[in-house]
Amino acid sequence: MSIALMFIVACSHKQNEKFKIVNDVAEVKIDSLHYNLGIIPILNDYVINYNLTSVSDIPLKIIYVKPSCSCTIVHYDKNFLEKGETTTISLVYNPDYPGEFESSISVYANIKESPLELSFSGIGINAN
Repeated sequence: MSIALMFIVACSHKQNEKFKIVNDVAEVKIDSLHYNLGIIPILNDYVINYNLTSVSDIPLKIIYVKPSCSCTIVHYDKNFLEKGETTTISLVYNPDYPGEFESSISVYANIKESPLELSFSGIGINAN
């Protein structure tokens, strides 16, 4: 009977360790939540960079970044960031029609604000 009890306690302890790792929340500093691109010609690529810095003792882990439209391509580093380290989420945006636009990306990470919404806007014009 004591062997079974020790097994249950050991398994319970392991589950708690996993639960603690999943629930650790990192803190992040972001250079900007929104960029205004101004007036830009359509059908050109524009690069937008969001710099994220880990500011807590818990490593920052970017899990997934989802753009709100297919006109945006996202590049980011999935590695853990230790306190003081910075990574860049780069977007390549190609407006395909004239007029005002606003778009965003959702950043899923081990942060309290997840998903973190980062946005950009502007006015697309014909190049002619």
